[in-house]
Amino acid sequence: MLKLLSADLWDTVAEKAVKARRRRAAIAYVTELRLLPLGPGDVLVVDASDASIAAGRTSAEVLAGYLTAGASLFNVPNLHAKVLVLDDWAVIGSANASLRSANYYVEASVISDRPELIGQAEQLIDSLAASGGVIDSEFVARIRQIPVLIPPEPPSNRADSPTRVQMRAPKYWLVSTREDALYPGDIAAVENTMEEVQERIGPDAGIVSWFWWGGNAPFPSTAQVGDIVIQCSRPRNKMSSSRGVVVYRHGRIESIFQEPGQTVKTFHCVRARDWEQTAVKWRDFAHLAKRAGVKRKLTYASNIKLTEKQSGALFEIWPT
Repeated sequence: MLKLLSADLWDTVAEKAVKARRRRAAIAYVTELRLLPLGPGDVLVVDASDASIAAGRTSAEVLAGYLTAGASLFNVPNLHAKVLVLDDWAVIGSANASLRSANYYVEASVISDRPELIGQAEQLIDSLAASGGVIDSEFVARIRQIPVLIPPEPPSNRADSPTRVQMRAPKYWLVSTREDALYPGDIAAVENTMEEVQERIGPDAGIVSWFWWGGNAPFPSTAQVGDIVIQCSRPRNKMSSSRGVVVYRHGRIESIFQEPGQTVKTFHCVRARDWEQTAVKWRDFAHLAKRAGVKRKLTYASNIKLTEKQSGALFEIWPT
């Protein structure tokens, strides 16, 4: 799993945190218990400096509640990280555990079950905890006496309504294209568009390539910018063997272009700079697909939608 969440970020995180058996976090500011429930054995690294308490960015009362619940707390002044490990999830992004974050700010965080990301998040939290000061009952008693100069939450009559950004989950496609299929429109217009896309993203972001597709099949009719494409390229339409068929590793649709008067669309994809060097033969790809959990029988003419898990597994095991 690898997802970017925004509007429903805290609903998703809070639901997971309630069910999690082990919760570890390094979050700069915390003012709301329900967003991040903690108990015995859990760890929180937070900015509980006098300045943050006085400004209402971190709540002494919430920290007291965590201590009572049995969590281990650590103070790292100037902390700005927002990293959580909830059982088999790593959450990394912009969100503090506060009502401002949940109700007013436009936040974004990546949620992943990738073990290497979870491991790195654990390392960061451990390192911060080791370098921070222990928050104990004496510490909390002292910061409870600090006057809070700024209310920790926005006033209820705030005039401006928050922007709610709904994230669309990308789709993952295995598509088959033919090298002998002639584009029916103006190739110069398509290649000009490709050059514009390449200039827009810059040379270091990857190499832009394109292919075209027509009709009402699921891919051309529903694919959108941001979707992921694994492209199988065969020399001709009808072939007696898979010789000459190559499959290119994941690309991201950056632009969809349709000439006026044309029924077909061109899909401009950003690929890794070594995309041609990492292409594999069809036979090798078929083995990779099985290892990645694709159970249906594939041919070099297959055009199907993959699951996020299958696409992620293919990306990880692809020979480079």
